[in-house]
Amino acid sequence: MKLRILFASGALLVLAGFCWFFMKNGTSTLPYKDRFAEHDASGWIVMGGNWQFSGDSVVNRSDEHGAKLVTNFGDWNDIVLDADLKLIGHAGDVGLLTRVNDAEPGADAYNGYYVGLRSDDRSLVIGRADHGWMEGRPTEIAGGVVAGRWYHLRIVALGCMIGAQATDLTTGAVTYGVLEEGNCVTRGRIGLRSMATGGAWRHIVVRPASASDLAPIKSQAPFVQTPRFVFREADINRIVDPSITDVEPDTEVSTSHVNSIETVKIHAAGMQESAVIRGVVTLLSPLYVQDSTGGIAVDPYDKAVLNLGDEVEVKGVARNYEDKVSFVASSIRLTGDRTLIPPSSVTSTQAAGILFDGRLAELRARLLSKKMDSDGRVSLQLEDSAQAFRAEGPRGLSAEQFETLVPGSDLRIRGVCRVGPWRGKEGGAFTLLMRSLEDADVVAGPPWWSTRLLIREVALLVALIGLGIYVYLKVERSKMRGILLERERLAHEMHDTLAQSFAGVGFHLQGVRNSLRSGTLGMPAVIDKLTLACDLVTRTHRDASAEIAALHPGTDDGSDLLTLLERCVYTMLEGNSLPVNLVREGAPHTISLAVRDGLFHIGREAITNILRHARASSITMRIKYEFRSVTVEICDDGCGFDYEKHSKDFGFCGMQTRTAAIDGILEVVSETGRGTCVRIKAPYRLRRTIVHRLRFGKNLPAGRTKQD
Repeated sequence: MKLRILFASGALLVLAGFCWFFMKNGTSTLPYKDRFAEHDASGWIVMGGNWQFSGDSVVNRSDEHGAKLVTNFGDWNDIVLDADLKLIGHAGDVGLLTRVNDAEPGADAYNGYYVGLRSDDRSLVIGRADHGWMEGRPTEIAGGVVAGRWYHLRIVALGCMIGAQATDLTTGAVTYGVLEEGNCVTRGRIGLRSMATGGAWRHIVVRPASASDLAPIKSQAPFVQTPRFVFREADINRIVDPSITDVEPDTEVSTSHVNSIETVKIHAAGMQESAVIRGVVTLLSPLYVQDSTGGIAVDPYDKAVLNLGDEVEVKGVARNYEDKVSFVASSIRLTGDRTLIPPSSVTSTQAAGILFDGRLAELRARLLSKKMDSDGRVSLQLEDSAQAFRAEGPRGLSAEQFETLVPGSDLRIRGVCRVGPWRGKEGGAFTLLMRSLEDADVVAGPPWWSTRLLIREVALLVALIGLGIYVYLKVERSKMRGILLERERLAHEMHDTLAQSFAGVGFHLQGVRNSLRSGTLGMPAVIDKLTLACDLVTRTHRDASAEIAALHPGTDDGSDLLTLLERCVYTMLEGNSLPVNLVREGAPHTISLAVRDGLFHIGREAITNILRHARASSITMRIKYEFRSVTVEICDDGCGFDYEKHSKDFGFCGMQTRTAAIDGILEVVSETGRGTCVRIKAPYRLRRTIVHRLRFGKNLPAGRTKQD
């Protein structure tokens, strides 16, 4: 029985573990389809880049090298991976990852395969990364890789062969490629990746692969490529077309005088004519540009599609509004990319100064509070030893990062510093404009002695103390109720036996006294009355002895239940002869103390009724051990009675109450002139939980009874 319970408990724990894993990590079953159209990226992990939703797509708006979005579920082997994708920017590549393992932030920081569209050499590229890069011979794409144009990319991973098919959704042109290696990666997860540019992905579907999926790609590929180590991507690009050279997006030389951002900010109030600034994009919404002298907010230019890290030349006019300088752009010209500016590590005092206004900065502070509006924009209130400030930005792809930010934690936070007018504690000395919530990293959790945690721990302690007191009172009340029930039973027993017997003795003695005074009775009649009185006294003494014996602590000495009931019979008989038959059926089983005590008291009550009322010539007591329960049966061959008329008597009510207390079934079968049988069926141990006891308290469900 114990082994079955342990096995069932283990199975439940394993099932709960699987449920938790799949709820937390998404699904690993195939087919799989993304939920980007519902703006749901649960189960995907951001590793670099600036990811956001746009319509039915997920977009990376960063020129970071090797920005990845990888699933934290799935361990797939032979699969077909389909997706639509496009490049946002003039150079770089965008693509898909398959059989990904050991993924970390970084350009080639994973072990798996990458298939992408590269604009530098207008090719379909397939390669293997193992914290390094090995690439097959690129396949040239007819018409090149055009930024802003959607392509459909299909990857078939079957065995150690990776096939790829790229379709231009505008022209319908199709390009094929296959890569095969001996010591291949056999299984892993999937992901999205961009290299030195931004990109967009949609309609991601994964399904099992078969040989029929790879055959059309393999038949169209010019040859099966084998990976080779590449020192630089430019070296392998020129194998396809030696005429390809590194092309800048805009080689036109500006004839305008370029001003530094610091100069524009200083002379903003006196500037009447337009000016030109050059810098790197550090924030997209709102748009900020930074050069070596400082950073400035740029009013958006509708025609500009930019990524973080783009080098731009902006023409416009500086404006000073509410002590803030911004640059109103009339044109924005892209001059380069792939040059993300690292944030400057500063203190809050430095960030509050004018020197870092508009710059990308990183600092460490303690989180005071957080909130997120209905549009998914997050606002954090922070402070360190010197300043209180705010951090704002979009939530990003998932709300999980927001949930990990606990007030009182130390954060390392990055963003563009915007020094603003002091608006009290809610405003702070400055505001950090985050690119997304991924710019906030938890360095250390809140200390145990923080006010918030102390209040929570004190509340938990008070709740535990309250629960302990409640349980203690329930237990004490249950004990008191047991005492009161036993006292009530004893009171009824004494009333039904001792009080009535003594009243009868007194009545007979009073009759003898009156007869002796009046002289109306002769000596033989007096002797008869005295004999009857002696019989009453003897019976009363016998009943009192039986009650006292049942209450003695040594009554239940661990003996067999039938032995105890037999001993109870002979104690009540006090030497009188009455045959007692004992019958045992089944293999003996251990009975819990509570059930054993309840069965003993119910059986003793049945025996008492037999000796008082049944006028029986024999008693048969039977115990039957079954698979999950035990049945005790006490029968006599006495006069019997009508149970329906006496079911509400005190004795039977007590038997029903005790039966309910042990989750048993009481059955009374009696027929006038043919004796009575009392059967009690109960489990070996109580299954009632603590919660059940606390819930019902003294209002236990009534025991069931049967009558014939």
